[in-house]
Amino acid sequence: MQSVTISKLKNELSHFLRLVKKGQKILITDRNLPIAEILPLSPQNLFQEEWLIQLEAEGAVRRPVMTKQKHWSPPKPVPVSGVLEALLEERTTGR
Repeated sequence: MQSVTISKLKNELSHFLRLVKKGQKILITDRNLPIAEILPLSPQNLFQEEWLIQLEAEGAVRRPVMTKQKHWSPPKPVPVSGVLEALLEERTTGR
């Protein structure tokens, strides 16, 4: 397992992600204290329900909440009155 600091990981993220794709684990440290680990995903577990349940329990993901969506409808027209009505009338009559 390779160890890397946060700043080095930020600067060379593509390099470390290539290593992870090849199956290597990366340990991320902050002031020489381990804080996280990047692991390669196994393809058979990628979309399995148990894997999602585990990630949700760990707080790593939140599932979307499906709600009934109302269809969009345009706003109701506002009645023209007062000064605006007079202005529009003036424009149409060409005074």
